[in-house]
Amino acid sequence: MTATRSSKSGTMYRFDHAGHRWTRAPTSLVVAKTRCPSAKAASVPSGSCDFDELPLAQRRVLIAVAWWRSIGVDQPTRIQLSLVSGMKPRSSHFANTISALRTAGWIEYPADGAVAFTARGRDGVCVPEEPATLDDLCERVAEKLSSLQCRIFDTLRRNGEMSRIGLAAAIDQSGRSSHFANTISSLRTAGIVEYPSQGKVALSDVFRQFE
Repeated sequence: MTATRSSKSGTMYRFDHAGHRWTRAPTSLVVAKTRCPSAKAASVPSGSCDFDELPLAQRRVLIAVAWWRSIGVDQPTRIQLSLVSGMKPRSSHFANTISALRTAGWIEYPADGAVAFTARGRDGVCVPEEPATLDDLCERVAEKLSSLQCRIFDTLRRNGEMSRIGLAAAIDQSGRSSHFANTISSLRTAGIVEYPSQGKVALSDVFRQFE
C-alpha cells in the first residue's frame, strides 16, 4: 500500500509503507494534491518541514497513523503504530520519534498511550485510498519476525487462542524449553501476542480490529 505526497516544489512522490520515497508519481495516480498547511494555520512551530523532508523514522510513524485511520482508528496506540511502522514499541528510538513529531505539531496525545493527528497531520499526510486489511497488517508484522516467531504467529492466526503446550506441539517445539518461552515472551513484548488466561496464548487484540 502506498501514499502520494507533494513536496514544497509541487513535485508528486509516492511513499511505501515504510516511508521510503521511491518514485515520482504519475499524474494519473494523484487523486488530490493536498497542500502542507502553514505554521500559522496549523498552529505548529515556524520553520517546520514538509512531509517529504522529515527523517525516515518520522515518516514511517506518520504513515502508520494514516494507515490506522483508513479503518476508522483515529487514535491508534503506540503498540498499533509500532506494528505497522516496524519499530520496537519500547525502544528509545521509537519514543524519541513520537516525541519529535509531537513537538513539530504533527501529532498529539489524546489519551494515555494513544496518538492522533493534529490539524497539520490530517492535512499533511494522505490516508490510503483503500482501507487497511488484516492480511496487510500480518504481512508487515511477519517481515520483522524470526523463523520461530513467524511459525508461532501463523499458527495462532490459523487457530486462535491455544494452550502453550498445544502451540508448542503444533510447531514441533518443546513447551518446556527456554527458547520457546523466550520467543513467546518477545512476541508479547512486541505487542503481537497476549496471555488471555493462565497457560494460554493468543494474538493481541490489535488483530481483532478487523473482525
